Amino acid sequence: GARVVLAARSAARLEAVRREIEPYTGDVLVCPADLMDEAQLQSVVARTLERFGRIDVLVNNAGYWQGGRLVDLDPARMEQVVRLNLWATMRLTQLVLPTMLAQHSGYIMNVASGFGRVAVPMVSTYVATKFGVAGFSDALRRELGGSGVRVTLVLPAWTNTDIVPPERAEVLQRYGFHI
Repeated sequence: GARVVLAARSAARLEAVRREIEPYTGDVLVCPADLMDEAQLQSVVARTLERFGRIDVLVNNAGYWQGGRLVDLDPARMEQVVRLNLWATMRLTQLVLPTMLAQHSGYIMNVASGFGRVAVPMVSTYVATKFGVAGFSDALRRELGGSGVRVTLVLPAWTNTDIVPPERAEVLQRYGFHI
């Protein structure tokens, strides 16, 4: 019976998820958006409030991966990793907080990674952003104590998704990560 907002870049994937969860939800709003773009972040929140009038739960789960030796990484891609994995999480949280604080309730779930607590070579930018999400979540939880807004940090172990290309998976396996 939950009312759900789905936001990501791929409209086709969002539609597939909408169809999959539709039997279990009260209403689904699909918002194709690049979460690295300020205007699109604001639009997702505005559309949510326009449609549903409130925001009870925010799940920050967007992620972008870049692997390789730091010396070889493309700076533009490094910036994208930081912008999506860390900045978008902080900014989207900042945008929904006024509503949650006014409601005296809300739940923010930040999905980071086990790499948010364990430094792994060859993915330093990704690791840095996930450590950042972990620190942000821990600090925000303390900041919001007593407000009615709760913060949870999720640090999943390996999740088999298409975020990691096969050649990077092989490197991680050499370092002892079972994929």
